[in-house]
Amino acid sequence: MKKNLPAIARCSASTLLAFACCGCSLFAPKQETIKVSSVPSDATVIVSGKVGRTPAVFDVPCGEHITILVEKDGYHQYKEILGHRLGVCGTLDLIGGIFVGFPLLGLLSTNGSNTLEKNDVVAVLQQKAAAQVAPAPVAAPAAPVPAAAPAAATK
Repeated sequence: MKKNLPAIARCSASTLLAFACCGCSLFAPKQETIKVSSVPSDATVIVSGKVGRTPAVFDVPCGEHITILVEKDGYHQYKEILGHRLGVCGTLDLIGGIFVGFPLLGLLSTNGSNTLEKNDVVAVLQQKAAAQVAPAPVAAPAAPVPAAAPAAATK
């Protein structure tokens, strides 16, 4: 029995460590913060329906694709769609799930298993081409000149 005690202790310690390091996705925050700035600044920004002026900070739901629109008069619109990837909590859940099993439930949660691809977006706006000057109006064609009457024959 004494020979098996260290093995049982190691197994118990490994199990406790796996439980401590995983399953966190269920308890992770439901919001993420994203910062949007633009060049030039003071542009209108819309992040998943929320409106602000650059630079701006928004809280967005975790695990969802985020659409970012940046607009400013005289500039082309900037649009970016941010996806998500497996975050730190999701990675820990995956590793813990391999050893214990139940932390895999955390991966089913959209709370914290995923994180945005990036949390800082810089929109570089491209200036629109200068409006072309309208060409000068073309003069209307002159009225046709009537043909000269045939000269009367001289007698």
